[in-house]
Amino acid sequence: MAENETSSTSSLLRLVSSEIGALARVVGNLPRRMVMPSMHIDAASPSRTPVVLVHGLFGDPSNFVPLQQSLHGRGIRNWATFSYLPRLDFARLAPQLVDTIRQVCAAAGSSRVDVVGHSLGGLIGRYVAQSEHGGLIRRLVTLGSPYLPQNGPHQELSIFASHDALIATPKNDPKIWPRMRVIDGCGHIGLLSHASVLREVPAYLTRPELVSSREAVAA
Repeated sequence: MAENETSSTSSLLRLVSSEIGALARVVGNLPRRMVMPSMHIDAASPSRTPVVLVHGLFGDPSNFVPLQQSLHGRGIRNWATFSYLPRLDFARLAPQLVDTIRQVCAAAGSSRVDVVGHSLGGLIGRYVAQSEHGGLIRRLVTLGSPYLPQNGPHQELSIFASHDALIATPKNDPKIWPRMRVIDGCGHIGLLSHASVLREVPAYLTRPELVSSREAVAA
């Protein structure tokens, strides 16, 4: 029993340390916001589909610096950020995201974008994907986003953290979540910079085609 308690305590301490480290990285990247463009289009980008990054409720575009670096390494160099003032009414933010998507499409000469959203940002992206404007989103990745027990959009990869204190991991049901991934030993903020996320998001966005069945992705 003592060994189990010691192991549980050690695991908790590692998780807390990991989440504090992730938060420190988020804070450390905040100064970059002063020099970050809201859109970057590279005509020579190997991947032509631009990515729109949507931060969480109290987040900032600089939260995605680690992911932007990973995307760049995989040839995804056309991107934009969607920023908004903190509010919970995601349905009223959705039209603003649609406007941003259209601006990015026009700048990149693309008919669709990919969207990656963290927390509330993923909820906004999902709302758009399930609306009449869903055709504007080729693929959607949500990171620790709130959810309802209903089918998500067909183009969504849903990534959750096993130890998220804000968003509980949903039941692993392929009918509802055809593409669901749980990152072990990770918290809500950690999803922004966890090595598995930085590997799997670019892999999903550069995959030649989607499959309809559940995909098992190695950790």
